[in-house]
Amino acid sequence: MPHAYIMLSELRDPHFCFGTWLQQEAIHPPTITETGKQQKRLAQASTQALMHSEVCASLNEVMATFDSSSPFRRLLAEVRVGRDRAAALDTMAEALSEQVGGAYLVQSSRFKRLSPPSTSAIGFLNLYTAALINAAKTYIALARVASELMVEQGDKLEVACRELVLNNRHSARQLSYLPQPVFNLFLNLNGNNIPGGTRAYRFPSGNFVITLSKGSIYLLPSARFLEDLVAAANAPDTLLHSQDRIGQLVTERFRDAYNAVAEGCPAFKRGQASCKTQGRRGVAEGLLDSLDGAILKLLFGS
Repeated sequence: MPHAYIMLSELRDPHFCFGTWLQQEAIHPPTITETGKQQKRLAQASTQALMHSEVCASLNEVMATFDSSSPFRRLLAEVRVGRDRAAALDTMAEALSEQVGGAYLVQSSRFKRLSPPSTSAIGFLNLYTAALINAAKTYIALARVASELMVEQGDKLEVACRELVLNNRHSARQLSYLPQPVFNLFLNLNGNNIPGGTRAYRFPSGNFVITLSKGSIYLLPSARFLEDLVAAANAPDTLLHSQDRIGQLVTERFRDAYNAVAEGCPAFKRGQASCKTQGRRGVAEGLLDSLDGAILKLLFGS
């Protein structure tokens, strides 16, 4: 392995387990108001009750079948005749976001036509759609950074790059531990990415390092970037930027947004399986399996 890799002797190193470290130790917990507590309980209850229901089924199906969709097949054909593979990942992220958004509109209209309208289902559908798009675009952005760093280090070995891309599951899981405002702050500080839209996320490669631990290589946020994230999260005046459902920029104080959020990413939680979905794999694993397959096809042709 190239000598530029950062060595970690223990997998429990805070840098390796950055998601749990940020959540449990580094970021000061907010003083949650009674209103915030109620909102947090409602969000968590929705996650547990509806995760494996039909509310999410069509969105998950988009993820599972994307690598056989017409937009992806066209993109793969372009790559085979010389299109830049890294740029193709951006197009993939945007096309996937649009397809998930289309499934959301169909489901949302259906729930609104019910008598009475299913407000709890609509509320969770909004939450889950945003989380699913965020998770997918983030995972694809990590794959782009992984391929860029391997080229920068002069290591073009396909086997090593494949390992690095597949090990992005570790960073995805670490990010899934974060409350949504912390995850959004991670995006804002990582190249000013604004969650809520369909544009691909672009992460500066300088904010990440390739780390060697226990014989495997991982892409992790750099220590400097994590320090900047912690400082911003603990500052009283840090602002958080996102887009609402009609594309308007929403700006709020990070510490206020942090008060009321449910913990963790709903796209990565297993939730309670209904009788129709018993034995089904967790949503996170299915999400990452489908994304890995599409990413590897774009980068390596298989």
